[in-house]
Amino acid sequence: MGRFSILLPTYQRCEKLRVVLDALSEQEGLQEGEVIVGVDGSTDCTVELLQAFQKHFPTRLDFFVIPNSGRAVIRNRLLDRATGDIILFIQDDIVVQAGWLQAHLLAQQERPAAHVGFVTWYPNAVITPYMRWLERGGHLLDFSRLRDGQSLDFWRFYMGNISFPRALMTGLRFDETFRGYGWEDIVLGYEFMRAGHP
Repeated sequence: MGRFSILLPTYQRCEKLRVVLDALSEQEGLQEGEVIVGVDGSTDCTVELLQAFQKHFPTRLDFFVIPNSGRAVIRNRLLDRATGDIILFIQDDIVVQAGWLQAHLLAQQERPAAHVGFVTWYPNAVITPYMRWLERGGHLLDFSRLRDGQSLDFWRFYMGNISFPRALMTGLRFDETFRGYGWEDIVLGYEFMRAGHP
């Protein structure tokens, strides 16, 4: 299997991003790929944080800054810079556990497809009724009815924890007319499946 690219868009989450990058740095096999962070016009300490991480990160850590343009735009710019055969997207508030990278790479080796990884709330988070609803059937993290290895529809094309072969993205882009929060990943999932990809 070829190299991989871990793509991470961020906006105004410097302190959360620090925790995310710390967890990523511990992943087994990380040195075989690259991590690229797209900074979507952040005005907090994000750039300084990334510069500091570059000095000791266990693999190539690249980042770039664009004027604030929204999630679809920054994700497309990340795809443009990726050099890996396998693309992995996480978000700037997703803290991966040990074995996360190897699980995605093994899934890609067994069946090249879009593979969505489980997401739940951070262990220290105070879970509100709204958060509980999201996780148990709401519009965001509906993992409660899913089984490991299950075939999914485009509604589960969650960018928070997903991998796919770069070759399957040929001609596919995030729709940059989406300027507000959300749904650009679901629309891309629809196009991905319409192209015949699992």
